[in-house]
Amino acid sequence: GIIIAVSIPLCIGLLIQLESPHRILCKPFQCHIIEKMVTGPKKRYPSIFFSADIYRPILLQRRRRRSWDGREAPWNPLQLESVLEGADRRGARRIVFSNDCLTDIGQETEIGIVNREDLEEHLGEYAKKLEKVIAAAAQNNSRIKRKDNRMKNFLTMNPVWIREPKQVSVTEDKVEVITEPGTDLWQRTYYGFQNDNAPFLQARTGERYFSFVVRTRFESKHRFDQCGVVMYLDSENWFKASIEYENEEFQRLGSVVTNHGFSDWATTDIPAEFKEMWYRFSRRESDYCVECSRDGINFKQMRIFHMWEGAGEIAFGIYACSPEQSSFKASFTDMKMMECKWEAHK
Repeated sequence: GIIIAVSIPLCIGLLIQLESPHRILCKPFQCHIIEKMVTGPKKRYPSIFFSADIYRPILLQRRRRRSWDGREAPWNPLQLESVLEGADRRGARRIVFSNDCLTDIGQETEIGIVNREDLEEHLGEYAKKLEKVIAAAAQNNSRIKRKDNRMKNFLTMNPVWIREPKQVSVTEDKVEVITEPGTDLWQRTYYGFQNDNAPFLQARTGERYFSFVVRTRFESKHRFDQCGVVMYLDSENWFKASIEYENEEFQRLGSVVTNHGFSDWATTDIPAEFKEMWYRFSRRESDYCVECSRDGINFKQMRIFHMWEGAGEIAFGIYACSPEQSSFKASFTDMKMMECKWEAHK
């Protein structure tokens, strides 16, 4: 960004001071050097050099540890300044520059710029290209800043405990819970009972398009031990996703959606040794999507669902519980609310 910003004024200043087809009249100044490393098997260091009263432009790309006049030498600002000053004393004042809009670059190639019009054309094209690069970079930076502004640390959103557990630890970036026996969320379907006593930590939002990511770690060891992501609107309208321990061989990765007092349960069996899982919960108005990931990068869809009472302000967050007579430690980290990662259907 600094390199580009400096280059454009130099080009513009040079064009303004053109007075004759073969001579640039400007106040003498030390050569200006801009260096950019291009990585790869053949590293090169394209640069722009200006000295005073120049009329013979030379395009240079150093590849084999050669200076602009072909001598074997390290290439650094002090030596190049000395070379140019020496050339000035000999009356061979030059401008040396390289840029992406000029091609077929050799170790030392004189380009056919011998008059004002040609020089204006080349420098003008260079300036235009730099302007495009700057505009694209500014647009990209603005987009990144907008994204960053929308990303929030969940724990700074004033989340509130519902049925706060007796053993809990909350720091700037981590929540640890020791579950209590006989805690659960379920409504009616199949089993016939209604359980509504699990603890959860939730933040409220009216944002209609967003995603919430959380990383869970757990030491579950008893049937139905679980921890994950939750959206609890009231006792008869809520959602949860988690891994529920079953036995030493497998556990169930699944989700429960409860609308108007009836719960469903969608699951898939996974190995019992999995003790960590990421979840991404996304909202698009009253439609929702939950995904899971082993690494926090590659997420896979678990389910898409609708919440009949989920069109307005909602509450979402994390939960952990042990429906039977057991207890375990659950940890939650990397909790972030961000722009919606669940794209609209096209």
